[in-house]
Amino acid sequence: MTYVSFVADDLTGASDVLAQAHRHGLDAVLVVGDGSRPLPTDCDVVGIAGPSRSLGGPAFDELVRAQLEQIATADAEVLIYKVCSTFDSSPARGSIGRGIELLHERFPHHGPVPIAPAQPDFGRYTAFSNHFAGYSGGVHRLDRHPVMAHHPSTPMHEADLRQVLAAQLRTGEAPAAIQLPAHTDGSFREQWTRMRHSHQAAFVVDAVEDGHLDTLALALREDGTGQYPAIVVGSGGIMAALARTATRRSDIADGAQPASGPVLAVSASASSTTAA
Repeated sequence: MTYVSFVADDLTGASDVLAQAHRHGLDAVLVVGDGSRPLPTDCDVVGIAGPSRSLGGPAFDELVRAQLEQIATADAEVLIYKVCSTFDSSPARGSIGRGIELLHERFPHHGPVPIAPAQPDFGRYTAFSNHFAGYSGGVHRLDRHPVMAHHPSTPMHEADLRQVLAAQLRTGEAPAAIQLPAHTDGSFREQWTRMRHSHQAAFVVDAVEDGHLDTLALALREDGTGQYPAIVVGSGGIMAALARTATRRSDIADGAQPASGPVLAVSASASSTTAA
């Protein structure tokens, strides 16, 4: 049985999932396209990447539906709907809320989906449902971030992920949340169970360190609802946590790695950071 499958909303994010899996000892393979190519079956992690982050409307729905239909054949223990760790999206372009609705359409018995974009290694944190990202030696709330607040495609004018999703979900309902104190007061599992048995579409999970994501990874693996795959919307941070908790191996790719041949580097990012 495949351990983790994923659908990524762009190629950059998909490559991060591959990197996080490999650095902790899991064998990962990526298929690029619209969900029509066969998936390999002899790997720990398998994913599909397409351009849904730049799409909206019927084109978005068509692509994501096809990818979810294809990834369901992997019969994985956990399914990651991979989004950027800066959560940049809008109701009209790359809507994460719409992606959640399509997850429920394909997996109607799953129940509320946890949302966890934090990736501490990249300087991305969620605290009391507000999202933060590092830049130039500091950490900024998403709506005050020097880059993300002025993104040329999906500028972020709200840091509270509950409100971001409320604007993208057709119900307009703001998701609930498991917030930071749950990681220290012993209530995480109780809150997890309550959230997973609620009637909401999703809930936000705070995380500001790797251990918080590891707690989430273990909750996904031991969900207790009997619904597989266990679905999570998140970044490469949750892939790293799922790999760490499965293999118990530290980073095996620390430092520069020699190339076995020519290396092609391509970036399609419109971010000012990438431009610089």
